[in-house]
Amino acid sequence: MSARPFVMTALPVAIGLVAAGCTVSPMSASDEPASAATTETSEPVAEAGRAEPASDASTPRAALGGPTGATAATSRATATLEEADALRPTLAEALALADAQHPAIEAAAAAVDVAAGRAEQAGLLPNPELTLRMESARLSGKTTGEAEYLAGVRQELPIGGRLGAAEHAGLLEAAARTAELRRVRFVVHGRVRGAFATALFFEKVTAAREEAVEAARSGLELTRSRLELGDAVPSDVALAEVEALRAERDRDRDAARRRGAVGQLAFALGDGSLALEGVRGDLDDALGVPALEEVVARLESHPAVAASRANEAAADARIDAVLAARIPDVSLELLYRRIEEKADNAIDVGIGVELPIFDRRQGAVRAAWAEAAGARARTRETRLRTARAVHAAHIRLRQALADAGWLAEEILPRLEVVLEAAEVRYAAGDVALGEVIRQRSRLTESRLARLTALRDAMAAWAEIAPLITSADG
Repeated sequence: MSARPFVMTALPVAIGLVAAGCTVSPMSASDEPASAATTETSEPVAEAGRAEPASDASTPRAALGGPTGATAATSRATATLEEADALRPTLAEALALADAQHPAIEAAAAAVDVAAGRAEQAGLLPNPELTLRMESARLSGKTTGEAEYLAGVRQELPIGGRLGAAEHAGLLEAAARTAELRRVRFVVHGRVRGAFATALFFEKVTAAREEAVEAARSGLELTRSRLELGDAVPSDVALAEVEALRAERDRDRDAARRRGAVGQLAFALGDGSLALEGVRGDLDDALGVPALEEVVARLESHPAVAASRANEAAADARIDAVLAARIPDVSLELLYRRIEEKADNAIDVGIGVELPIFDRRQGAVRAAWAEAAGARARTRETRLRTARAVHAAHIRLRQALADAGWLAEEILPRLEVVLEAAEVRYAAGDVALGEVIRQRSRLTESRLARLTALRDAMAAWAEIAPLITSADG
């Protein structure tokens, strides 16, 4: 076998192999990673303190109910809005809108995809290296005819479980990012719930103010009628006009606050340009007060605590990955040798091992242990902070519901009776108009106080709900 046929045959083959391995074609729709639903209730931490990677860690967006990408999220949000009643979403629709378009949720979901891709990459063997070489080529005489030609492959073989440890750490990192996605979603949902409660509160306040305006106008008409009959004086009419004007001012002021609250809800949903007209719902929806012991017992399932525990497990897995990486890889080499001068063939077999003389990964090991210690400390701090917040929310919820119930059952019925009696007596000429106005104001203030208590109860419930119901709610 001559040298020229060997070179002319091997070189195009090598170039073709390299080109095939390095060419990147545009991703088609069929190349996109498959999606699977993320289970909200899956626990990312296993018995030994290590998180078991969920099989769906790389596909978090399916848990949010739709395709990936900002364009798809915007179209899904628009479709959801179109299904709402005149752009007046309920709380469930508002939470769905936040899932579909909020940039914080989109960013957290993208972080899961990034971690899942890195985990997949970490478990792959290094690519073999193709070698084509000419050796012992003389500078005088027949340079190519008396040279030796080599063709073969070189493969690095990681030993000591480095690839498995790296892949496991990557999968736990993906699980941690999935838990972080749930935490971010919980935070966004909490803001949406708070903004929705405020918007709904002002919806009800505006309705109550409208009733007060109608009552004040009716009182003004009655007073004018009495003035014509001689049963009232002009000062009574002036007082009734002042009361009507004041009721209209209060209504207009709270209507402006309602518009501001609806605008803040749009920002909480992740898009301040949403043309919301209001919200739909009832502040009287049943909210129970769970036992404090039940809430504390489920503290570990709180999204913030679960995310911290998943980060702790991922940090522990990185220690194993760093320790496994201290074991040097083995390089195997197999070459075909053509000795052109003697027209002979041979093979070369080699093995190589890195000598860990200067770099033994001491700093990486120390950093991994410190990172794991920090993760454990952050988990303890998160437990303390979350427990404190949950305790405070439980107290606020219990007090707000107690105030709302007391006003609804004890105060409002009595004030309605008092106001009705005052209006009857005023119509009969037994009391002055000022008494009716005073009783009407007391009733309106008590109704607004009850609405305020119900709003506070909804805000407090948002902090406890993940420990009682699913995070989807």
